Amino acid sequence: MQTLPMHAKKRKVKKIVFSFPVILMLGILSVLSIKGVFSAYAMYSVQDERRGEAVAELNNLKEREASLSQENAWLQTERGKEQLFREQYMVAKSGENVMIVVSDNTDTTQSVTSEIEDKTILQKTKKVFSAE
Repeated sequence: MQTLPMHAKKRKVKKIVFSFPVILMLGILSVLSIKGVFSAYAMYSVQDERRGEAVAELNNLKEREASLSQENAWLQTERGKEQLFREQYMVAKSGENVMIVVSDNTDTTQSVTSEIEDKTILQKTKKVFSAE
């Protein structure tokens, strides 16, 4: 068995390391690694943007929750319920007048007076289903 001198072994290793197939393989591995890093960075930046949007939406929802809970607390009171009914259903207590403003430019208003009728539930039901 013949052993190679030290400089011959180094030359053989150098020839293998710097050969075209090895350099090509290292180049391909480098390109694939760089591509993976850039795609990971792109995903990170998209996720960071989405996280910012989600935090902003969360803050808006917390503000809305606080506003709605405050409005809910107001509507639990008698005064809140009364105000809601007056605004949505245009009801008035007996003896009160409700004014409906038709236009800001005209002086024409319509006045409605409410009268409470003391009818039983049966009488109200008959009135709904009657052909009058």
